[in-house]
This record gives sequence, C-alpha cells and structure tokens, in this order.
Amino acid sequence: MRKIFLFGITLILFGSPIKTVALDMAQGQVEIHGFVSQGYLVTDRNNFLGKTDGAGSFDYNEVGVNALTSVSDDLEVGMQLLNRNFVDVAASELRIDWAQATYHVDNEFGLKFGKVRLPYALYTQTRDIDLARASIFLPQSIYTEFARDTEAGMYGAGIFGSLPGDSIGSLDYDFFIGKVDLTDKGGEVKFFEDGGSPFDVTEFNAGTTLVARSFWNLPLEGMKIGGSIAGFPLNIGGHIEPIVSRESHHDLIPFAGTSFHQKTDVLTYIFSWEYVTGPLTLASEYQVFKFGSFDTTTFAGRSSGNARTSEGSYLMASYRLSDLLQLGSYYALYYRDKNDHSGRDFSAKSGLPDYASWQQDLALSLRFDITDYWIVKLEGHYLDGTVRTFIDANIDPVTGEGELARSWYMGAVKTTVAF
Repeated sequence: MRKIFLFGITLILFGSPIKTVALDMAQGQVEIHGFVSQGYLVTDRNNFLGKTDGAGSFDYNEVGVNALTSVSDDLEVGMQLLNRNFVDVAASELRIDWAQATYHVDNEFGLKFGKVRLPYALYTQTRDIDLARASIFLPQSIYTEFARDTEAGMYGAGIFGSLPGDSIGSLDYDFFIGKVDLTDKGGEVKFFEDGGSPFDVTEFNAGTTLVARSFWNLPLEGMKIGGSIAGFPLNIGGHIEPIVSRESHHDLIPFAGTSFHQKTDVLTYIFSWEYVTGPLTLASEYQVFKFGSFDTTTFAGRSSGNARTSEGSYLMASYRLSDLLQLGSYYALYYRDKNDHSGRDFSAKSGLPDYASWQQDLALSLRFDITDYWIVKLEGHYLDGTVRTFIDANIDPVTGEGELARSWYMGAVKTTVAF
C-alpha cells in the first residue's frame, strides 16, 4: 500500500519513468543517462534562499542529461547538460554542467581536461546523484546550495590516479589547474549583494585556480580519510547603488552611482572522513574558508581590509533498513567568522542580530526506493541561526521591515527518477 501511495505522488509530480537510452555510433557505443527531479520546500519563520515560508515553494526542480563514450580503450569523453531551478538562487536555464575528456594510462595515472567535475571534498563530484545518499540536501555548512553551480566544475586540466600500498591501503589523488566557473549571475553574487548591500555586481570572476585532493583508503575496508585544498584570486566589480539602507554601509552614500572594484585571494581547505560498511554510512568533514584582505578601488582611491576566515563542519550518518527504506541524519555547524563564534563583533558592525553570523542544522531524512531508479525523500530540519539564508528575503533592504528568527524549521520533499 505504501508503494502504491508513493507511486501515485511521484506520478502526479512528473509523470512516467524514463528508460535508459544507448546509441550505437561509429566510434563506439554512447551511453546516455540522466535524472528528473521535483521538490517542495517550506519553512515556518524564515525564508530560505527565497520565498519558502507560508505556502512553501515548488521552485525546486532539476533535469540533467549526460552522455559518455569511449573513443578508444584508454580515452573517454563525456558531458552533462543541466536545467536547474532553485528558489531565488537558480532560474531555469540550460547550461553545460561539465564536459570532460579522460585518458587512462593505468590505474595509477590518468589525465583529465575540459570543464571537469571539481575534485574537492567527499561529495562535490557526486552531489547530483540523488540515488547515492539518503538526504535531500547535503550539509549546508560545506555544500551550499547557492554555490552549487560553481562547485560543479572548473575549466582546466589535471592528473589523477590511485597508488597501491598493499598492507597499508591505497592513496587516491587529484591535482588540477584551471579556472572555477564564476559568473555575475551566480548564487555567490546574490549572496554578496545580500543584506542591504549597496553593491550592484556586474563582474565576478576568478583567476588561475589550483585544486588538490587526496584520500587514504585504510586497510579497514570501507574507511578513508583525506583532505582537499583550493585557491584562486577573486575579482569583483560593479556600481554602488544610490539607496543604502544598512547602517554599516552608510559611509558609502557619498559614492552612490560610482563604480568599484575589489580584489582578494581565496583559500579553502577541508579534512574528510568516511566509513561505509554494509547498510551503514558515516561521514564527517571540517572546512576552513579564507578571504584575504579586500583591495577596494573607487573614484576616491584605494583601501584595504575585511579579511575573514569562516569554518564549517558536520557529522552525518545513514542506515538502510530495507530495500524500501533508508534513514539518514546529520548535524552541521557553520560560523561566518571563526574568530567571532558569538557573533558580537558581526552584530556591532552590521546592525544585524548575532545569530545572523552562525547556523546549526539538525536534519532527519527518510528515503523510499520505489524502484531501482525511482525514489522519494522526506526531510526535516531544525535550524538555529540564519547565516546560510538570504537576509533580503526576510528583511526588506529599503524599508527595513521584516525580521530574522533565530530558531526555525524547514521541511522538504523531493522525488527523483534516474535513467
């Protein structure tokens, strides 16, 4: 009866399942796979990255199609097209999510180039695969939804492989150089302009990006530990708007209507641990994200300052009870400034409550496998703090009307067909 009920819900949301497609080409077989998903978000007191309180939002859907072919025994070429809609962060727009060529010399060494899937942290390369985990959202302390499109891929090239270690396990490694896919239309820009900011950003791009990652697969089967590091120069430019509501920005009123340019260096690193044994999966990560001093240029001259280091972490577990049901839960913690956990300094400078500088997130997930390729997920979150929400979605940037509630709840439903 439960399967019939969930089957009906999923059919209402997006229709019939789609079968796998394979095309015979002159160069070999092309495998085509993809996914279709529809979600629903609702919050009780704060809006989450857009209008989600009250009646909630159905502005949460994804359609992805990827193709992969073997040009030769050693060379593979693949790409993915993605159309994603997520409240105020991503509007429906077809884009190339990744497009890469992979050359395997052997298991110990390979080359990859194109718009490659970013080799960072445990789940950045697999976050689109809904069937790979119990939760709807990965922990927002590290895998932020507003940065998903950027974290999906980078333009460049690199090497990868797995070095055997016999009795001590093996070491997987990745090293890439290129450029992360930042644009002035991305979710990061919306976050930068948030909070009554007077900045209208028209330029947002990164310079040369270096990314490295390694995992030690321990002799204990299913356990690995490792780390990732990435760094790049960030360039931001645009205009200062004539309307400045936030008290902390009042010193910019004389510059209204003029242009600005900022440069800083970004460095982020993360420590990761995962253990998979039978139906149980445990994982934990800790990330540090550093912004260097912002070098700002306006018509009045140059200034420098506002260096900041944020930190995020989580502990996650999931357990498969049966072929139908999987349970999952995590606790995630994020601080805007690792040297200001209380938020007092942030509040004094911004005029916002101290809890707008941190966020704790306790999540519980239920996953129902209708078939091998069709799932439905239910998820609930209890949140303390608001740093991972859009302030302007809760407090009007012009009138100042509205509020941010410290503690709040979020519910989500998502159904996905993978083919």
